[in-house]
Amino acid sequence: DIDKRDLSLYILNYTQSLFTYDRYGSPYELNIYFRPLEKTKSVHSLILPILLSSILLLIVAVSAILRSFKQRQLSQIRIDFTNNLTHELKTPVANISLATQMLCDTSFTQTEESRNARYRIILEETERLKMLIDRALTTSALNSEKAYIRPTEENINTLITKAVKIFAFKVEHQQGKIVTQLNAENAWCLVDKSHFENVIINLMENAVKYSRENLLLEISTYNDDKNNLVITVADNGIGIKKEHLKHIFKRFYRVPTGNVHNVKGHGLGLAYVKQIIDGHHAQIDVESEPGLGTTFTITISTINKDI
Repeated sequence: DIDKRDLSLYILNYTQSLFTYDRYGSPYELNIYFRPLEKTKSVHSLILPILLSSILLLIVAVSAILRSFKQRQLSQIRIDFTNNLTHELKTPVANISLATQMLCDTSFTQTEESRNARYRIILEETERLKMLIDRALTTSALNSEKAYIRPTEENINTLITKAVKIFAFKVEHQQGKIVTQLNAENAWCLVDKSHFENVIINLMENAVKYSRENLLLEISTYNDDKNNLVITVADNGIGIKKEHLKHIFKRFYRVPTGNVHNVKGHGLGLAYVKQIIDGHHAQIDVESEPGLGTTFTITISTINKDI
């Protein structure tokens, strides 16, 4: 019975008689009561949870959109990379095939000089093929959040010497020069040989990309006071402005090159370098001055090994 209810907290907002067409008259009516907003404490208590839930949903939605965008960007880069790599592989394979056919052709006389020239073509194009395969490994490593490292005992001085030989023809093609000062007495470290060699080549390739005329590339090793191995890769290129230094190891980030318009890439090389160095529990630092060049410094623990 409505008369027995406590309606002191409510206000009568609407009244309507029921069964108005009943000839005997109807004693029934509909009364609608509403509680005043200022007395509805439960509504105010829900505002904060609703607001927090809305903010959380917004954050999740934005995060999902950004992640989707990055995945799409990475997917497009993989497609572009595959297309470019397939095209680039054709050239060294064709050159090696042609040089080999000419060496095997006995229908004309070959001089010692012409044979040596074709041998050099085969050697250089083979090294070029290796670099292209290394680039494929770079992209493969970036597909996972953590690179798969298979460490073995390696002499970094020997590894750098090999990498320099592989890369020397490219520097010479740019009318540049590589100088090595491998002074580390203990250069033995636990590293993944393939990945670490790629790191050195990536840093050298980065120097060539952002070089000017008369490139000078200096690679050195030494042991610090804690017997760590310190590797430096320094160039006299265009340099990097201070505001860009903290971003250079991020995926897809490319430093603006100003008047240098022939720099190609997707901004993955240094991201790969950082990932591999972190995977070795090592450290990489960079110093640069616009117009003076850039120096990358890698610090990695050594192991004691009888030489």
